[in-house]
Amino acid sequence: MRIFRKKETIRRVLRYFDYDKDKLEPNPERDWVLICSSFLLAGFFAIFFYKNIFGLKEAFIDYGMSSATSTEISVIELSGENLNKTLKPWIEKDKKFEELLEIEPNFDFLK
Repeated sequence: MRIFRKKETIRRVLRYFDYDKDKLEPNPERDWVLICSSFLLAGFFAIFFYKNIFGLKEAFIDYGMSSATSTEISVIELSGENLNKTLKPWIEKDKKFEELLEIEPNFDFLK
């Protein structure tokens, strides 16, 4: 009867998280289970982030190890002309923003 074993296991787990104020008595076993499970959960998250985020080779750039592949471009290989071509839309937006800041607001509709 696997179903009854699963239900009994679920009841045991839920017993530790029963917060009925009338039933609540000092229970050191429940407190230690909560503390240990929270540390284990934090440990699993730390391992996950270390392996999946900080463990990536792309996260740490080292320019001296190898040259860029055909789809990548290194900072050393950037030319000023290509950089200006790439940044042109943002430079134009910045100029337009500065022009709009110089125009004073018109509150004629309030008169």
